[in-house]
Amino acid sequence: MDADDISLPQRLEKQVQAAQKSPTVVVWGTYAHKINAAGKIISKKPFNLGVKTEEEFHAMRQQGKNISVLHGPAFFKKDIFLKEGGYNPKFEGAEDTELFDRMSDHGLVLALPEILYLYRFHGSSVSFNNSLHQKILGEYIKQRRQARLNGTEVLSLEAFLQQCQQQSKWFRLKFYCVTLSDAYYRQANAYYGEKCYWRTTFYLLLAMVLHPNAVRRVRQRLFSSKA
Repeated sequence: MDADDISLPQRLEKQVQAAQKSPTVVVWGTYAHKINAAGKIISKKPFNLGVKTEEEFHAMRQQGKNISVLHGPAFFKKDIFLKEGGYNPKFEGAEDTELFDRMSDHGLVLALPEILYLYRFHGSSVSFNNSLHQKILGEYIKQRRQARLNGTEVLSLEAFLQQCQQQSKWFRLKFYCVTLSDAYYRQANAYYGEKCYWRTTFYLLLAMVLHPNAVRRVRQRLFSSKA
């Protein structure tokens, strides 16, 4: 947990109960609410990183997608953690996703569909440099999983990073713009939670200028809030 996040009183109790009922699950996460610096809930929509059923887990694995849960409330089997060698320092910034991907070879990685955690989200918590690094590492983890599924050669992280550097300038520029747009969109959400509306507008505009996907996300949010 980050020092300013909050575990709700029944989190560990419910995760222990879930672990006892489902021994094939090696990692249990939970749903969460995002809160601002003052501790107020930013959005009624839960932060639901992770899948909640065995069927969803196997479907994502077959598709070669990253399977993870929110890191703060993650509750996992110590023996599997140690067997896999724990966190890999090469993946700083995405060490949780990389660890849970390896642990998923030993069992299910699921999230309890209950809000048992409060995740502090504010303007200073969003870093573009971290976002770019996390995006690259996340793409490597996904490609590593797909290679294992296909029975093809698994590139080392160093070889993958070298490949990224050899991509065309236009490809790298597009990747940069998409990632920066996503970081600015999250920055806008964070400032909205702090009721700093001029900064919210500023970062939303930047996000939409950099990539049209931000426009779609804003529309979806507006329509869902009206519904």
